[in-house]
Amino acid sequence: MPEKTTQNQWRDVLSKINKSPLSSNLSRFQKPDWLPPKLKQVDRLTGLPILNSETRNILVGELSQCIKNNEKWACLYMDADQLKTANDRHGRSFGDAYINWETTTTIDTLEKASLTDKTTVRMVRPSHAADEVIIWFFNLTDEDMQKIHKIQESVGTPVSIPELSFTFSLSAGLLTSDDYAIKDSLNNTQKYLLSDPKTQPFELFQVIEEKTEELAKVEKIAKDLHRLPLAELMQQKNISALITVMKNNLGGSRISEHLLELILKLQSIQTIRLLGNHIDNKIYREMLTGLGVKAEDLNNVESPNKLISLFRNLFGEIDEE
Repeated sequence: MPEKTTQNQWRDVLSKINKSPLSSNLSRFQKPDWLPPKLKQVDRLTGLPILNSETRNILVGELSQCIKNNEKWACLYMDADQLKTANDRHGRSFGDAYINWETTTTIDTLEKASLTDKTTVRMVRPSHAADEVIIWFFNLTDEDMQKIHKIQESVGTPVSIPELSFTFSLSAGLLTSDDYAIKDSLNNTQKYLLSDPKTQPFELFQVIEEKTEELAKVEKIAKDLHRLPLAELMQQKNISALITVMKNNLGGSRISEHLLELILKLQSIQTIRLLGNHIDNKIYREMLTGLGVKAEDLNNVESPNKLISLFRNLFGEIDEE
């Protein structure tokens, strides 16, 4: 493991890219002026309001007004890439500086976008994740909606730090009122809001946040996979080594290392058996043996297949729940 850098070392490097930790002067996008004084719970690192139940109620109310008035809205979910690596390699303070960079670069992008005064922007930090930022946009004009897509594209621009062998980058998930994927839910929500003014679109709000978070995670996982030397490992025809690399690099954050290893092994066994008639018998047996298949089971078609079937049934039951 690389030796951790000192705070002075990485602070000097960060100052060169002009993305050092936040100053004491909060941006207009950070200030929780839209919250009542007793609800102003802010994040100690970024100064952003924390998304708790009270904050969520206010945002749901603003979304409700948007929908009832046929106004456009958007939700942008930001997630810092490789925060765990940053903490492990350079220390927790560096990870905190990375989180601050995420906020400052997002604010900088918002400032440069020059959204119209009609648009309301709400930046919040989820209570469950220090490296994530949610931005709600309400009352967007058509021109502003186009800018939102440009914000998503530009805010994730990577900043390489060669001195630390690290890259600052963000993954983003975006959902807007114009998206076809949410059209039916949005129309149904508008109907019941207009029929009963006392109701609030809590369910739709949750769907939007979950969907944007999912989109950000998908982009993040794609980047994680891209960083791995998968092509080289596949050329070596060493499936065990491939699984080990994927387990060590992808396990432990979104899925446990042991469960990821099990999934990869079972999927590999299934793939190898499907290819059994098309590859050399010696290679076929070596691959399965390398994955832990016992010698006595190599000629028994049912043993690996039963394991795969049980595994699929287990996850099918979990999905149904």
